[in-house]
Amino acid sequence: MARRISRSASWPYGRPSNAEARHFNASARTHVFVARVAARAYRGRPAPRYLRRFFDSSHRLGGILRARPDVHEELGGQVADVWDDTESIRRQLADRRLWRLALLGYTAQKAWPQGRAVPDYELLSHAAHPRNTAAVEQLAADGSLGRIGSVTVSDGLRVRTRLTTYREDRGGERTGPPVVYSLFPLRGGEEADGVVVAGAAVCELADGDEAYVSCAEVPLRHTAGDTGGFYVETWGSTTIPYDVSVELEPGLVPLLVTYTGKAGDDPRTLVTFDRWGYRIELNGAGGRPWLGELSMFVGRAPELYERTFLTLPYTMGLDFALYNRITAPFPH
Repeated sequence: MARRISRSASWPYGRPSNAEARHFNASARTHVFVARVAARAYRGRPAPRYLRRFFDSSHRLGGILRARPDVHEELGGQVADVWDDTESIRRQLADRRLWRLALLGYTAQKAWPQGRAVPDYELLSHAAHPRNTAAVEQLAADGSLGRIGSVTVSDGLRVRTRLTTYREDRGGERTGPPVVYSLFPLRGGEEADGVVVAGAAVCELADGDEAYVSCAEVPLRHTAGDTGGFYVETWGSTTIPYDVSVELEPGLVPLLVTYTGKAGDDPRTLVTFDRWGYRIELNGAGGRPWLGELSMFVGRAPELYERTFLTLPYTMGLDFALYNRITAPFPH
């Protein structure tokens, strides 16, 4: 006669043995201990590695509590501080626009019994997923996805910046998934398409789609009264090709225009003057990605602009090296 196995309504796979309960209880207590130590260490020294350890332990603890209600019931309020810290730290990281760490916190809280899915964070999770990253890199590599940066410096020495991420599958043929997710970290104050979560703009991109990020207008750096100031900005990517243009209104003159590479090949550079102003362009040779810092001093010199820079060789287009040789030392 077959032996009858007793089952509980709350335990569809059979009532857990005492050994199992002790094992998971001990494991949960270990994760509580590690999480508390990591949280204290982070408060004493806010290093990201402590947060990663904390969220990892919180995630594992939450998974045990969700899968084992008996352990959750036994520990009761002993785990409440770990849950509270998980949510509190995640919100703080989101406010500081540290989206990678905030996403770890979101993933950790979702593992808990009381955790929940948040649509905006789900989009961020999709965008950061290795499969999406690989698809974006493949589209960028075959020329189907790129970014265009447009910068304007006004006569008032203020800077307006707009970034466009576009997808145009080559030859009209699909070269990747029907939809990929564009992710762009923000500094604060920008307007962006799609969803902004934890300091990152996330937008779906199908073939033919574009996504925009418009930055708040800011002054040039270290302005010398109303005579000029510095423009310094890092542009480019290690995976996505960029085309960048900087336009200055008539009467503004750039000095010592430099590009300092950080990754990839140096982009092609071009400086051109005409009656509509000054234009600088950077784009990767063969559509290859590049990453580096663009810097220059922008000075207000309307008379000199009319007398000198609307003539050859400035109107024919010069690369940075040749332009700097011709304008240094700058005539007074």
